[in-house]
Amino acid sequence: MVQVGRPGLSYTQKNELWRRWKEGQSLTEIGRALKRHGSTIYDVVKANGGVVSEKRSRAARVLSLF
Repeated sequence: MVQVGRPGLSYTQKNELWRRWKEGQSLTEIGRALKRHGSTIYDVVKANGGVVSEKRSRAARVLSLF
């Protein structure tokens, strides 16, 4: 199956994006560094309201198979 639309950013690219965002770099500068268009960077920042999202984890009380 062919992927339609823009591919997302990898986990390491997102970490780099947020590091640069915190340093105050512009969306265009971040896009150049990650070899992505500025609108891709804008979409990620906009989706999170400009705030780094915390890494998700399950509560200790939740059952698991391990």
